[in-house]
Amino acid sequence: MSASSDCEKNHPAKVVEPYKLLVELQAQIIAVTRQNKKIEQSCLNLRDELWLRESARVSRVKRQAAKRPKPRTLLECAMLKVTEIAFCCYAVTDMPRARAFYEGVLGLKPTTVSDTPNGRWAEYEFGPYALAIGSSPGWNPSPDGCSAALEVADFDAAIAHLRANNVKFRMEPFPTPVCRMAMVCDPDGNTICIHKRNI
Repeated sequence: MSASSDCEKNHPAKVVEPYKLLVELQAQIIAVTRQNKKIEQSCLNLRDELWLRESARVSRVKRQAAKRPKPRTLLECAMLKVTEIAFCCYAVTDMPRARAFYEGVLGLKPTTVSDTPNGRWAEYEFGPYALAIGSSPGWNPSPDGCSAALEVADFDAAIAHLRANNVKFRMEPFPTPVCRMAMVCDPDGNTICIHKRNI
């Protein structure tokens, strides 16, 4: 009798048939595979749920964005869309004296004259433009402020007329490549430009 037979007789409980071991191993593999499939399905379900939630969030954001007004561009925000100069105005201290100069010397015809508790106002319109003079407390004339340029039909005749009326010249007549001009002062010292384009 061989040594192997003696071992089987002496220890029968410790002998495991190879087929039984294979079956148990196969059963464990099937169980693990099933568990993996459950985990995989759970992951797929979670992925689908997250996708649905994200899709709903994106749709909600798009709807809210559609309701908001479209933001203006920087250029649109910066532009005032000015269509024309409504008028320019000189501050004066003595309205009768100022009107005598603007109407008598410059030959402007008033289109609006008002006298209110807030001050006095005279406006002269020519073409689509308006030049005004105003008198109000705290509003002082200045030779260095903005000045209006009055386009004249005959520059030389206009200069001669101003000299004949003893108008003070701040800048004597001078030519430029596109025009001729001179700077004169009204009775309050405001600067007015007498202008003629080279056409």
